[in-house]
Amino acid sequence: MRLLSALGFWVTLLLGFVSCKEDVDDVPPRIVITSPESDIAIIMPDTITVAGEVEDDKELEFVNFGLVNQDLVQAGPRISVTSINNPLDFSLTLPVTDLDIETGPHFVEVFASDGNNDTRAYVEVQVTAIPREYQGLLFTQEQLGQEMALILREDGTLFTLYTGSNGILTTSNDRWNSIVILDEENNSLSSYDADSGLENWSIPSIIGSQDEIIELKNDPYSRSSRVLTSVPSILNFNKDGLASATVSLDAEWSPLLMYIDPDHIWVASETPSGYRVSQIFKASGFEVDFFIVPERPVQMERLSTDELILVDSNGDIRILETPTGGQYGIDTAAEPPVLDCIVAQGDVAYFITSEGLYRYSSSSFLAPLIYSGTDFHSLSYDDLGQRLVLSEGSSIGFYLLDPLQNAGSVDVGSAASELRVLFNK
Repeated sequence: MRLLSALGFWVTLLLGFVSCKEDVDDVPPRIVITSPESDIAIIMPDTITVAGEVEDDKELEFVNFGLVNQDLVQAGPRISVTSINNPLDFSLTLPVTDLDIETGPHFVEVFASDGNNDTRAYVEVQVTAIPREYQGLLFTQEQLGQEMALILREDGTLFTLYTGSNGILTTSNDRWNSIVILDEENNSLSSYDADSGLENWSIPSIIGSQDEIIELKNDPYSRSSRVLTSVPSILNFNKDGLASATVSLDAEWSPLLMYIDPDHIWVASETPSGYRVSQIFKASGFEVDFFIVPERPVQMERLSTDELILVDSNGDIRILETPTGGQYGIDTAAEPPVLDCIVAQGDVAYFITSEGLYRYSSSSFLAPLIYSGTDFHSLSYDDLGQRLVLSEGSSIGFYLLDPLQNAGSVDVGSAASELRVLFNK
């Protein structure tokens, strides 16, 4: 009797083991991509048909597909197959329109899972990206006691985007084709479509009535708008106007201006110990490095060679060497103070006074005069056309570089300030 019981126990155990083995699913789904064909050319913006056959030995849990780059990083939207059968035949459309997609080889990736095992299949395609194109100029202008934001289109037409009564700050986000405007009278922040001029969103007041807006900047790395305030803090607003990741600054700092890097923000402040230029982490506001400078900074730019350029309240230029901690002034040989500064071609900066245009090359101690004029106001750079954009009197002029030569001008009626070149991406 005991022998039969023991035998029954081992038979039951063996049957259970066999049953468990049968329940183990180690067979992944099988994928065959039938469309698109390998190496087809995709000229953006475009749509392609993605079709295939997917089958599993048990059941399919989900199937999706999309475009990935050569590092297999997602490029553009991911499409899910909503109706799952086993076996599955599908044929759906994939839009290839994302402005971040670059020219070159990519892969259409189809991903399938049965819940335990995953399969990915690929077809290589050749993508030609949407070209980067010049869209026009954004600038501000005073007219009849009001300040206006205008766009000078590529065809020479003028479009009034916004009118304020007591000062406005502007920035642009080419990736979202939007213009962000901060009205200093009521501290409202608004976004407008750069093509139609229609309002995307508006926030009535972004700070308290006792606080002050210092500066508005586009952050091209996080694709957001950052606002420097007297609190002191840096507010962050995404493309939909939602606030996120506010950075609190040292309470003893009185912020003056900021410059945005990929991982850091440079903040110039007035402190009890003098004028301070601080490098802080974007996420935490933790100070990584700092400089003490002799005069009040009013503008800040950065060369690709790790030189930070400061224009101070006297209109003088100071170079901060961020890797070494050194700093020095440069001679512009200019009588009027510097009004504006931009960086072009990575390691070259251009400055204007009211009467002259100056060029500075990295590691130099001089910024020689390269063009004389009268009544200069603002300066910008079209990196696509490799031309300077200069506001002089009531005109906006375009100047090709190396050598400098006038390529035309447009009369906009009165002085243009805060020149900003607009692109489609």
